[in-house]
Amino acid sequence: MKSEMTIKVWGRRNSVNVQKVMWAIGEMNLEFERYDVAGSFGVDANYLKLNPSGTVPTIEDGDLVLWESNSCVRYLSREYGANTLYPEDSKSIALAEQWMDFQSSSLYPVFMPIFLNKVRSPPEKSNSDQIEQGLKGCSKIFEKLNHHLTNNDYMVGSKFSMGDISIGAMMYRYFEMDIERPSFECIENWYQRLVERPAYQKNVMIPFGRNLEEWLQFEKNNAGIQ
Repeated sequence: MKSEMTIKVWGRRNSVNVQKVMWAIGEMNLEFERYDVAGSFGVDANYLKLNPSGTVPTIEDGDLVLWESNSCVRYLSREYGANTLYPEDSKSIALAEQWMDFQSSSLYPVFMPIFLNKVRSPPEKSNSDQIEQGLKGCSKIFEKLNHHLTNNDYMVGSKFSMGDISIGAMMYRYFEMDIERPSFECIENWYQRLVERPAYQKNVMIPFGRNLEEWLQFEKNNAGIQ
C-alpha cells in the first residue's frame, strides 16, 4: 500500500541514520519532504517537541511521529513495503529484524569510533588507539557477516529486504574511508549488489570527505537536496 500522504523526514542528508530511512523511502518510491536538522543545521525547540532526544531522523506520517532509525525503517517497510522490503512470512521478518538489531548492537559501536576519528575529528583530536580497536572489532563482526553471506545473497536469503538496509547504509563509508580493510569476498559481493540499486546510489552513496573540514563542507553542499 502506497502512502496517500507526503512523509516528512527530519534530518541532515549526510547522517547514516537518515540515509537508512531515505533509502527505504526510495526503494518504495514514496512521496516525501526532507528537512535539514542537526549537525551544522542545529536543533531548535520545535524539533525537540517532535523528538525530545534531539537525534535524527524523525519521520511524520499522518498523525504518527516516530524516531529511532531502525524503528522508522521497520514501520515504513511494514506499512508500505509488503512483499518487497517487508518479508512475506513471520520467520523471514524475524530474521530481517535480527540483522537490523545486529547493526545497532554489534556493528555500530565498533564502526563509529573509526569514522568519528578518521573523518569527523580535527587531526589533533584523532585517537589512533580507538581507530585500531574499531578496526579489530569490525573484522570480528565481518567474519560473522561474511560467513552468513556465504550461502545468502542478502541478509534474508535470496531477496533484498529491510534487513539489508541498516548494515548496508554503513558499508559505503566503510569501503570509502582511507583505512586498511581485510578481504571478505562475500561481503564485497553483497555490497556490489547494493551499489547497483538506484535508491542506494541516490541516498547512501553521498560523498562525506576525508576530514572534518571536508565533512562540514559536504554537509552544507547537501542542504536542501531531496
